[in-house]
Amino acid sequence: MLSRRENYLRAADFKYPEYIPAVVSVFWPVWNMFREKLEEVAERYPMLFPGFKRGSVVYEGEPSVVYTDATVVDPFGCVWRFNIKGYQGQVVKHPLEDWSRWREYSLPDPDAGLPVEGGRDLIPWERVYEWMDAAEERGDPVIAPMLHGFFFQRLYYLRGFRNLMRDFVLKPPQIYELVEAL
Repeated sequence: MLSRRENYLRAADFKYPEYIPAVVSVFWPVWNMFREKLEEVAERYPMLFPGFKRGSVVYEGEPSVVYTDATVVDPFGCVWRFNIKGYQGQVVKHPLEDWSRWREYSLPDPDAGLPVEGGRDLIPWERVYEWMDAAEERGDPVIAPMLHGFFFQRLYYLRGFRNLMRDFVLKPPQIYELVEAL
């Protein structure tokens, strides 16, 4: 059997891997609802849940969805609201909702770390490098993480969806400047 790394490289090159590389990522609310049953599934399919260890997920209260009312300001100045613990929030205040704010606006320093969608802090690059080194030591594919919040999403988090759609039609110079800055 091929190593995970060798199999991944074969898949990337379309050279007949032994299996299609995939990882199942389960939101915390689902873990909290199904707990031991889901742990059994994760243990039964280690290829889909690499590195899983029983007891590694911390549960809260009774098996259910945990509701919350949390607000976070991310490094881009987007205000996020979360109503389910462990589930992705939604941007409720866009720092560039009005283009008049563009000249004073500043993006986070890209050298400071990797932004996390809906997160308060950046992940320091040193930690990212540690993850990559650990993958190499395990013989896994070395893949730099790019956490959720892709380019298009980042644009509408900053501008608001409706404003961004208008920008695509009206083409103000600021949208081009923002794209270049990002």
